[in-house]
Amino acid sequence: MIFAKRYAPDIRAGLVPAWAVVGLALLALTAWVDPALAVTHLRQGDDAPKIQFTEEAGEVISTDSLRGRMVVLVFGELYHSGTLRACAQLKEVLADERFRGEPIDAMLIVTRLEQAEGTEGGGADVSPIAVLHDAKRDAFDAYRVAVLPSVAVIDAEGRIVHAVAALTNDFSDRMADALLMAAGKLSAEQFEARRHPQADSGLTEDQARARRLTMLAGQLSARGLVALAEQKYAESLELDPKQTAAWVGMGTLKLRRGRLSEAEQHFNRALEQDPKASDAALGLAFVMTRRGGDELPEAEKLTRKVLTENPSEPRAHYLLGLIQEQAGDSEAAAASFKRAAELLLDYYELEPTP
Repeated sequence: MIFAKRYAPDIRAGLVPAWAVVGLALLALTAWVDPALAVTHLRQGDDAPKIQFTEEAGEVISTDSLRGRMVVLVFGELYHSGTLRACAQLKEVLADERFRGEPIDAMLIVTRLEQAEGTEGGGADVSPIAVLHDAKRDAFDAYRVAVLPSVAVIDAEGRIVHAVAALTNDFSDRMADALLMAAGKLSAEQFEARRHPQADSGLTEDQARARRLTMLAGQLSARGLVALAEQKYAESLELDPKQTAAWVGMGTLKLRRGRLSEAEQHFNRALEQDPKASDAALGLAFVMTRRGGDELPEAEKLTRKVLTENPSEPRAHYLLGLIQEQAGDSEAAAASFKRAAELLLDYYELEPTP
């Protein structure tokens, strides 16, 4: 996870259109955090926030009234294509033979009742997922929803099993596994192993533990617990000093604290382990960009190398914009920032809530 803190470039008004400025704001807010970690403040085992709705028929539905049943809450909008795709995938999961006879309620929570254009009858059919109207955003606020769609899976005891933001590539599998875990058919350890199938394959016990500590450190960092994240990265590297991801993570934390020399050392250690590690190369380029002056050409060289290998990397376009702006080429910087904003939205399929 790179660039968790942003240093906004001084771009002259008029060079970047209004929509691109919005994209840049989103770029700063998301900070390239894994969407699966960015959804809410909730963690596995937390009590689900209590919310209550009144259906059109007048029936009151609350999370308390659903105790004894598994619940899937989808936060989105009927006009939002990502929400509709999430609902379509969730419907397929609910039809899986493994869940036949299981007490599961799926609900789509929307702030507006406007539906998608171009569908039969002017709207989208998401049944059997119930649509509930959150006009005052009470539920959205309780779950701190920042991205559409966001999903929370709750077990029969009213506890959070899993929460995820955005339509991830493994959304269907993630939902199925979360429901299996809610039903007691899958352990938390098995769930994590399925999310990271390569993590423990062929590793020693110390290496496997180090990988898990690295993942934990990333989650802590995403929640702003920087000191604790740094501690877990250190523990991880003590067990297995050959972890590229841990060196990058530690370098990113140092960078966020403005400790550029230490960040540089950590990114270089990552590149020693894996010369093709783009996160490490971008981190090192960002350090050079912060220093500026004679280091800008090398920063640009590293950034363009990453773009040669992956032209659709939004972080690299954003960093290139910072370099160009610092070098005095505001028009080129504006184009790079615009491209970064476009790619970020496409890359994660994120849409901020209204």
